Amino acid sequence: MPDAYDRSRERWEPWQPEGMEMPVPEDPYELWSIAWGGDEFRVVFDGTNVRVVVVFDIDVVLSVRWAEESDRHNSLHYWVRSLEALGDDVEMPAGDLLFEVHDSEFQEWIHRESAYGYEVGTVRHFCLMGYNDFVDVLAFAEPNVELQYVSAPKQEG
Repeated sequence: MPDAYDRSRERWEPWQPEGMEMPVPEDPYELWSIAWGGDEFRVVFDGTNVRVVVVFDIDVVLSVRWAEESDRHNSLHYWVRSLEALGDDVEMPAGDLLFEVHDSEFQEWIHRESAYGYEVGTVRHFCLMGYNDFVDVLAFAEPNVELQYVSAPKQEG
């Protein structure tokens, strides 16, 4: 059995898509759906007044994993440590949704398991972190991110 991966090397950084005019607002996002279909892998999170749709081209996705927050409890330690190193004031749970993880155990796993022996630095690890869910995606390229603003429900009376 291989030695356990040294997770202290993991670096979590908040991530925003390159060229996106408006950043994804902080909010306690809930996972709405995960779907494979046609030529895309799509993850949808709902916030208070915004729906965030993250779409990967299917040809760039290598692996995906989903876990409920309590099943990724140990990851939160590395997430907090990384953000504190960047100077962020971390509160649990935070409202950031999009992260890129560098030197991750998931990248190491694909390097170890794949017949292609992908180098750790050539595969990007994106973590979409909702209030109760983590969706990790290993991909060769960034996803597209769409913001769909939802109007507040009308008050009756």
